[in-house]
Amino acid sequence: MEDSKEVKRLYSIDVFRIICALMVFLFHSRIHINVNYGILNTFIGTGHIFMVAFFMLSGFSLFYVDSQRGKFNENSEYKNIGNFLRKRILNLYPLYIFLYLLYILQQFIKVHVLNQTIDGHLGILDNIIASPVELSLLQSVLIGSFSLLHNGGTWFISCIFICYIFYPYIVQIVNSNSCKYNIWLAIFLYCIASYAFLPVYKFHFSSIYANPLLRFVEFSIGIVIGKFFVENCYKEIKKNFWLIVLSCYILLCFVITFGVHYIFGAVEMYNFVAIPCFGCILYLSGRLECKYGINHLKKIISVLSKNTYAFFLAQFFAWEPAKYLMTNTTFFDSYGSIKKIVISTVWTCLVTVVLHYCIEKPCKKLTKKFL
Repeated sequence: MEDSKEVKRLYSIDVFRIICALMVFLFHSRIHINVNYGILNTFIGTGHIFMVAFFMLSGFSLFYVDSQRGKFNENSEYKNIGNFLRKRILNLYPLYIFLYLLYILQQFIKVHVLNQTIDGHLGILDNIIASPVELSLLQSVLIGSFSLLHNGGTWFISCIFICYIFYPYIVQIVNSNSCKYNIWLAIFLYCIASYAFLPVYKFHFSSIYANPLLRFVEFSIGIVIGKFFVENCYKEIKKNFWLIVLSCYILLCFVITFGVHYIFGAVEMYNFVAIPCFGCILYLSGRLECKYGINHLKKIISVLSKNTYAFFLAQFFAWEPAKYLMTNTTFFDSYGSIKKIVISTVWTCLVTVVLHYCIEKPCKKLTKKFL
């Protein structure tokens, strides 16, 4: 959650954000360097379903923060939309641009210096043609561009940028609805998000994994959950409800592992269980913290949470160095997957520190002058 004198930080939501970032990292370690996690291989190999959680969490967090600050309520008349979008873009853009340029440089060195062949590589002219799309954060709206224009993971930034554009308007709808209508809205959005992948796989349509409309639906579900949370956060709740939060993680792990093994291999088809599980985790974690608090590890949780954006992007520059080190060192030869995950994790953390403390944090301080 964002730091502010006016906003009570929700460390339980920060923990959820850290778990989501870790799950996506472990998923990518499976597909890029083939790390073996034993009995957890299937679940970790489908860890990209936690991208659903990222979008829900983003909608939830924004609504919570803005409700604490009194923005976008029924009487605001959209007065804060310009400031909101400017702040969001300035928070996303500096690190995004740096990674965009670094990615192009990395591809250039591989092809023209190291003489490597890279599938989907864009030449100099191609990059010039694609640059307006990349620089405007609109690559996710171009069907079929995922493998060429997402730069290892920035499709997520493109989708979240589009979610931010429409965020003030969905907030107005949610705030003006009664509880009953927001429940129906959540059900409607849930049905869309759960069903959307079925015709894609049935009729072999183009993938909608990076579709901004689908991701906006997930983002909007998070906003509705945020509304329910804000209305009920200080009401009585039993402490043993943390067992429901734990059960959601276990249920998600079991259903996806069993389902992918024996029923249907496309993990996106399991949104029908993932969305309710993620929603319960967000809602109940926040409620339990408001009632009982979190007394330990606050500083560590805060630091790790603030680094998740940089960590998410840093991992895409970790796999090639990890492969190189594994090939050219003998220190971990007897440990196989342990060697892979240790090297890639350490490297990713080092890149994260550079990105966050040398680029993201200074740029945020600088951009405050423009707000």
